[in-house]
Amino acid sequence: MKKSYTLDQVQKNSSPQWVLKFLAASFLLLATLTGTFSGKVQAQCSLVETGDITGNVPYGSSINWANPNRVEISDDLYARTSLNALDTTKYLHVRDFGYTLPITATILGIEVNIECHQETMLTDARDASIRLTKTGTPIGSDYKLNTPWSDKDVINTYGGATDLWGTTWTPTEIMSTDFGVLYSVTRLSGADNEYVNVDYVTVTVYYSDASCTLPITMKTFTVKSTATGTVQLDWITSSESGNSRFDVERSVDGTTFMPIGSLDGSGSSTTDKQYAFEDQEPIIGTNLYRLRQVDFDGKSTLTEVRAIELTSASTLTWNTYPSPATELLSIDLGTETSSFNARLLDLQGRVVQSVTGQGSKAQMHLATLPAGIYVLQVETGQQAATTKIIKR
Repeated sequence: MKKSYTLDQVQKNSSPQWVLKFLAASFLLLATLTGTFSGKVQAQCSLVETGDITGNVPYGSSINWANPNRVEISDDLYARTSLNALDTTKYLHVRDFGYTLPITATILGIEVNIECHQETMLTDARDASIRLTKTGTPIGSDYKLNTPWSDKDVINTYGGATDLWGTTWTPTEIMSTDFGVLYSVTRLSGADNEYVNVDYVTVTVYYSDASCTLPITMKTFTVKSTATGTVQLDWITSSESGNSRFDVERSVDGTTFMPIGSLDGSGSSTTDKQYAFEDQEPIIGTNLYRLRQVDFDGKSTLTEVRAIELTSASTLTWNTYPSPATELLSIDLGTETSSFNARLLDLQGRVVQSVTGQGSKAQMHLATLPAGIYVLQVETGQQAATTKIIKR
């Protein structure tokens, strides 16, 4: 069993405050702000593991995964099965992750990463269900994504550093051999006997404890806009211990943070060390930044978030239809673009669907989503906007 520490690449925060903020106001921003703060680092540890494979567990189907043990290594050798339209697989069951956690730790979040692809984009394979197990029993939220798989290996992320999947966890429950992941896939359309493939499954557990010692002392962390429209990040540490690097992460919604660059740390030091990073492609609107400090053994800590708002003479305008939507939502920017990204979030702040478009138009398939209110975010170049969507 492979055991190692790792840096997570994307954090999903399920707090609804950001979503409610977007529902209350548009993304048109009226001021340019400079953030200058004294930085404080959060005590948070993360530990990632691969599990032992139990195999197939019934999930309303008799379709087994072949070679389920191949999901223990990312090596382009797959657990796979062929599906016809409307077929659904059994659960692929991964358990017994072999975690070693402090018994006094507080579990903060659980993140599952699954590397997968479908054989061709002419089919429509997507998640049927993904659950965690406690004492061998499925528990908490089902975090399936309602978007078609890619025909190239991509990593789908479920949960995150502050997401407990709708339940509570103790270190003992996480360390149990019965803690695991159940994952099932379905096919909505396309030709018969097309394969779905899973290459790798990992689970990262985030926790806090007295043993999560802070490897750096952050003296300052500031963000400011520049005359050329970029954002300058500066920070100073007064001490470092085993500091491998800083990863700079940015978000436009406070929900999903993406890495945009990295700077080497100073290893171990007891004198002030200065760092500077320039974000050359910030968006027009709110830009949220944080630093992820990564130790040489892979443990990571997070700074507080810094926010800056950039204005522009131009405003992103666009239309969606129909309203309310039922099965298909059309997005029309009105003007041609090289590319744009659209994401649909539920009221818990979880991304339930995303598309990348070219030109001026894109569509989202909503048939499998529950009726209710959602938030649609659109980002193109340096502009972003958000609106409320009603699914009937």
